[in-house]
Parts: sequence; C-alpha cells; structure tokens
Amino acid sequence: MRLPKTAYLFKTERIQVGISDFDLPVYEYIKIPTYPFDMEREPYSSDRAKMDLAINVIDVQFLMYTEVNDKLKLNTEFTYDNRLYKIIHPPLVYDNHLEILIKDIGEFVE
Repeated sequence: MRLPKTAYLFKTERIQVGISDFDLPVYEYIKIPTYPFDMEREPYSSDRAKMDLAINVIDVQFLMYTEVNDKLKLNTEFTYDNRLYKIIHPPLVYDNHLEILIKDIGEFVE
C-alpha cells in the first residue's frame, strides 16, 4: 500500500506558564506533534460510509488509510499539513492496514 503522507500523533506536556497570586506555579498542557505515521486520505461522506461500510456516522469528512497502529483509537487527535483531525469511529482493522473515518476540526497552532 502506498502511503505518501506523514501525519503526527501528539505527546502532551505540562509546562509552567507563570506564578499565581498565591506564589504557586501555574501550569498549562500543550500538544507536541511527536509520533509520525504514514497515511493516505480521501474525501468521504456520511452517506458513503453508510452505503460502503454500513456505518451510520455524522460529520465524517475523510477516509484515512494507514498501517496497523495501536495508538490510533476513537477520539484520537493528530495533525497533518497544519490541520487538526479527529478519529470519529473506531478503526476498521484489516490484515495489514487500517481504514479510519476522520474529520477536520480546525487549524493546528503550535
């Protein structure tokens, strides 16, 4: 399978962003794109998912193909081409690849 695009899963880190009025550290969680994986995606729709896969989902925008990866689960977010995507249905597992329904949830700002 040809997978020409590289997307990234996130690692969440806690960083100190300041000091509170009570002299306690204030922390914020940031997402850092860390774990690369190869993928391909194609435009998809809820109607097509219902017809092709017999899955009734709302808001699907793309069908993503990738190699088997245990980190890709329902509600997982990842970034590709400065856009943020979310897995909206549990991955469909085949012998040597996954098919995953995803949606674009906005621009990724580092």
